[in-house]
Amino acid sequence: DIEQDAEDPSVFVVLGKDRSWFNQKGAVMFECPDPEHFRLTVTFLGNASNSNNHFGNTFADLSRQEQSEQANWMVMAGVAPCGYALTGCNDCKQGFYFLFHVNYRRTSWRIVGCPHNCELAGLGVRQGLYTCDPQREGQLEISAWEGQELSVEYSNKSLWVLNGGVRVARGCWLQCEHGLPEQEYRPVILTANCTTKFRATVS
Repeated sequence: DIEQDAEDPSVFVVLGKDRSWFNQKGAVMFECPDPEHFRLTVTFLGNASNSNNHFGNTFADLSRQEQSEQANWMVMAGVAPCGYALTGCNDCKQGFYFLFHVNYRRTSWRIVGCPHNCELAGLGVRQGLYTCDPQREGQLEISAWEGQELSVEYSNKSLWVLNGGVRVARGCWLQCEHGLPEQEYRPVILTANCTTKFRATVS
C-alpha cells in the first residue's frame, strides 16, 4: 500500500481519501547507522506541480475544491523492535510512535504519543505536560508550513519530537518510567489511508 519512488528511494507515496483519523495503510522500517541513537526525519512533498501540499495562509487562499485536494494530513513516526515484521495494519501496537495530525486549517500539527497511555513533556517555550488522549484538549501543537522537517529521535531509551532539528518534547509512557524497554529498535513510519507523499531520511 506504500510505494517507494524508483528514482529516489527516500521518497514514498500512499493514496487514500480518509483524512479524519489515522487508519493505517502502509508501513516502512528503516536501517540505521547506530541503533542506540538515530533520528528519523520526514519532509512532506507535493505532486509534480506542488499544488496539493499547501499550509497556513496559502491553504486559506485556495478554493474549496483545491483545499479538498490537499495531501499530507497525518503520519506516524517512531520506533519498533528490529525483529518485528510490519504488517501494514495495527503496527502502532508494536513499538512507540508520535502521530502528527495537521488541523483542518493546516496551520499546526497536533502531536500525540501512541500507545496513548502517554504524556508529552514539552521543552523550552512549550514546557509542561501534554495529553496524548485523542479525545481530549491540551495536546501538543507546533506550527505547520511547507517544507517543514518533522523528526523523531531515539537516544538513551527515550523518544523525542523534533521540529526543524530542535527537540520540542519527549514521550513519557506510563509503563516506561525508566525509558523504553531494553530492546534494539529501528526507525519506522506508519502511513494513514489518505494521500501522502514524503521524503524520509535516517541519521
